[in-house]
Amino acid sequence: MAATIWRVPPDKPEVADVVLAGSSYTGQFSGWGKLQIEPPEAMRRAFGGEATSVWSDDCNWCSVLVPLRDSLDDIIGVLELCAAMKSAKDVMI
Repeated sequence: MAATIWRVPPDKPEVADVVLAGSSYTGQFSGWGKLQIEPPEAMRRAFGGEATSVWSDDCNWCSVLVPLRDSLDDIIGVLELCAAMKSAKDVMI
């Protein structure tokens, strides 16, 4: 499992960028070469205050996205927890 913290820069509200990620970053939205992205729908919902989850198209990755709040209850970022999963076809008998 990998954890990443995303934020929306004040001067670029149309993008999200990585604030903190482990050395084995495995998030499904970006890679180390591209740390600033247009936020996908699930991430936009998290920035709006809704915790959500999203599966990769091949069902090999699942990310849980939760809003991070400061002491004034303002959303200051999104925490992404991303885990490698067996694909649905592998677990079906």
